[in-house]
Amino acid sequence: MEKRLDSSMHDRLSVMLDALTSHPPPDSWSTVLQSERPSRQQIKRALDKLLNAIGRLDSQTLSSQPAIKARLNVHHELVMASLMRIGGSTDAALIGYQHALDAADRYHLTDYCITAASALRQMAVAHNEVREYRQYCSLIERLRSTQIAEIEAGSIEDEAHLSLYNYHRNPEKVDAQLRAMIARLEDLASEHGSVPVMRSYYRVSLWHASIIADSRLMLDLIESFEAWIALHPEISIPADRIEIQSVRMSAYFLNANYTAARRSWARAQDVLRPGTQNWAALLQLYFLVCTQSHRFDDARDLIHEYDQYQTRKLPPWRRQELEVYRAYIHLLIDHNVIEPGPFIEHHGTYIARLEKNSADLVRDKPIMNTALLVLRVFQLLKNRKRGELIELTESLRTYATRYLRNRHTQRTGRFLRLLTSLPACEFNRDLVLKRMQELKHKYPLADAKSRDDGEIIPFDTLEHILLTKLLK
Repeated sequence: MEKRLDSSMHDRLSVMLDALTSHPPPDSWSTVLQSERPSRQQIKRALDKLLNAIGRLDSQTLSSQPAIKARLNVHHELVMASLMRIGGSTDAALIGYQHALDAADRYHLTDYCITAASALRQMAVAHNEVREYRQYCSLIERLRSTQIAEIEAGSIEDEAHLSLYNYHRNPEKVDAQLRAMIARLEDLASEHGSVPVMRSYYRVSLWHASIIADSRLMLDLIESFEAWIALHPEISIPADRIEIQSVRMSAYFLNANYTAARRSWARAQDVLRPGTQNWAALLQLYFLVCTQSHRFDDARDLIHEYDQYQTRKLPPWRRQELEVYRAYIHLLIDHNVIEPGPFIEHHGTYIARLEKNSADLVRDKPIMNTALLVLRVFQLLKNRKRGELIELTESLRTYATRYLRNRHTQRTGRFLRLLTSLPACEFNRDLVLKRMQELKHKYPLADAKSRDDGEIIPFDTLEHILLTKLLK
């Protein structure tokens, strides 16, 4: 049976909770409890804030994050030292601040090191200890220099993250920018070597290796990153392990080592929280691992798993991309490539709703907009709207020439050119098959890659579906 609080205790706790969320904080709890009780609205706001924050935490989450525990421990040391100093226990406060400084240094918390060192410097002044004062001045100066480097490294990391979204629009420019950022981070790391600087260096380096699709560099960086983390277990955070598994899975994916990629997905489950952005990003990558290895049933089940969680907090572009993936699953179900499974009542319209709600994807010409165009062709074939299909294929020819002509998009360009040939081949399967062979001879480099970025479902599977839809 739930234990209830008596009215007076409830009142006291409500007042204290409001004081906890107030600014500035109270001078003492005695004055808080003697003050007038806050309004119900104030109490409700305070409760909502506190419960919302606590609701996101549990013992497993906290215990899996040594960095959070380290920061909480140092913060506790600083608060206790401050209380002892205010209460007049100078010797105890001195020991407390020294413990806090040692712990902050051990956990690489530069901001807390500065706080503890500043308090110790003030106490040295109060006791006229000139030598200690100068030592702490020198220490604080070095710490502030490190803190400036950490702030710069964080800014570089943020800028690098933003630049990733422009890579497909201007790959040469973004590549040069990221290389310059990595060089600057290397300089900062060699000069300071603090944990936040090193972490930013590894993250930006991994992002760069991923977008240039250098799988060997990706795996080498992961090995180095893991070795560095092993030297600093006290600052390990789940984000590092998620980053490592994500990049490792991407590297195996690029090498078409789908078995190893599946192992990376399995390892990542220990640190992923379903419904989060990291979870959705890795689920999206694993979906492609499944489709490219022709494990279409697993890909279908991933979309069903995605549906089980509240995903409204995900970025709109990611939700839109996953809806495109869902549409391809519906296409496979419609053509009896896989059983419906949980999508027994799926709708057969792949594209109409997507085009209305996917403005961001339409702007991504080489990848997601191309995936939408392929879906539209199959939708028109399904609905036997050959007039509209002929009009579309005329524009697709220009589209392929304009957006799908580099080495990153040759496979997609070749498949789109096959679709544009449907009217000329009179929708005849034998003529389309002949055209398919001609295109493979004309664009042999397209087979040098295992897939293109816009290849949601392997093109050989889509070619098979296309041929089954056409008459002899």
